Amino acid sequence: MSLACGHPSRCRSQHEGQLLCFCLITCPGKFVKVLVCVDNSTATAACLEGILANTWPADTQFMLVTVVRPNVNDILEDALPYESHNGPAAQRLLIELSTRLHHANTGGIVVGAHVALGSPGKELLHAACGWEADLIVLGSNGKGAIERTILGSVSSFLVEHSNCPVMILRGAARFVKVVAALDGSRSDESVISWMNHHCWRPESQFCFLHVLPNLPPDYLSQSLDVQASLKQMEDRADLESETRQTLQRSLNHAPRLCRLPYELEVLDGNPCENI
Repeated sequence: MSLACGHPSRCRSQHEGQLLCFCLITCPGKFVKVLVCVDNSTATAACLEGILANTWPADTQFMLVTVVRPNVNDILEDALPYESHNGPAAQRLLIELSTRLHHANTGGIVVGAHVALGSPGKELLHAACGWEADLIVLGSNGKGAIERTILGSVSSFLVEHSNCPVMILRGAARFVKVVAALDGSRSDESVISWMNHHCWRPESQFCFLHVLPNLPPDYLSQSLDVQASLKQMEDRADLESETRQTLQRSLNHAPRLCRLPYELEVLDGNPCENI
């Protein structure tokens, strides 16, 4: 299952480890320039598998970026850290992954590969901003928490600070069952716009989810007036119905997306737990 949402807070779900793909979408439109963050961990393998498992628009451009941390001994010797132990290995890794993406029939092309030197989070963010990336893609090592993804706390840093959408993949995640978390804010437009532009598989299914705030457990017993209690229940039902209508109106602006099977869900409770 994949999750698409428009707010960082939505990713703090205790069930996050069960997701094969998480995507934080912060701006509308399609993803043309995709920056792929790589290293030599199993998370990078998961990221690549996720990319290869799906079809991307033909005009998609992939840029591979890896970050080499400074080597203390090289700094003391007044040498460039990239020229020592980790630099050549990073270059070989980028060549290998670029070749795999180039020969894969997934759509899109690899337009470049870059080795940066410094702090991973800041350098990846700098590379994304400099290239004007539409999407940052990371891999997950499968442990379930964002803080333990491809580059440790780097993914959490990117989710919090990136101006472009961030996607985290856990292996060969085919975008078939997709949950879109919507909250009625302007970010909903970004989520729906991207989903409408993406090349979905014919068997893809969607659930558009909106979670209403929790009601107090004793809200019906707070008043001895039966009529008042019934009115509260009716108001809640009206709110749910109005929310469904709002979701449907939003989807009416995404004709390509509406051709595929989808459900509208309006639930009560904690947003993170329900998502």
